[in-house]
Amino acid sequence: MKYTYSGKKKSEIIEKYTIENDKIIVYFLDGHKEEYLYNKITEDSIKLRMIEQATEFVLNDKTVRQLSFYATVFYPGWPLIALLFLSDASESALKNATYFFLGWMVIGTAHTLVFAPKIKDRRDYTEKYEIYLKNRKEIEKYSLDSCLYDGVDKQDLNINTLDNYTLGEVTRISRNVNTCRSKEKTYLKIISYVYKHINNPELFKDVIEDGEVTVDNVDSIVNNLPLDKVKTLKLNISNIIGEDL
Repeated sequence: MKYTYSGKKKSEIIEKYTIENDKIIVYFLDGHKEEYLYNKITEDSIKLRMIEQATEFVLNDKTVRQLSFYATVFYPGWPLIALLFLSDASESALKNATYFFLGWMVIGTAHTLVFAPKIKDRRDYTEKYEIYLKNRKEIEKYSLDSCLYDGVDKQDLNINTLDNYTLGEVTRISRNVNTCRSKEKTYLKIISYVYKHINNPELFKDVIEDGEVTVDNVDSIVNNLPLDKVKTLKLNISNIIGEDL
């Protein structure tokens, strides 16, 4: 993670970790690093800490942006509104309030133009983390399924590699989760029929081009099929048994 947030110092926020030989090296936002002997328990503990800080970051960042929005939109107008409703407000006071309000709007517009790119980057960053956290368990569940990374070059998404992915890539992967879920449902529905009719030459018609399918490798083959091929396999089974699945 590359941003800090309210209540956390840079020295407390893990940026990433690497595994080198028999060590886990943890890098923090302030530049310091810590080294540990590698074992799976330690790595899982570091990942859990990163997930917790990511959750805190998303909640904190969304709250700060909402409060900033309301403060920017409503605060400058209250002095003018108050003066407008004061019966004894002089013309010069109203004029000064109007100038104040207009000046504030000019400053606010200039501020937005200058900082808009940074604001957008942070907003996109927060959204990327929010999408990942929402789909994290299913991303882990389907991590070995080819459908998860369809349309994305990289294939190693987790809390430690999240910063290597763009918002668009994480969004695409989150959509692919639905495809994987659909594929899994179809797989569970047809796999028993696949084993039963494995020797039928019509079973894998238009599904796989070459290669021998056996009882030993069929599960792996079906698991790695894209969704459209799984649907074709399902149709073939329906034709073989003479009823719709």
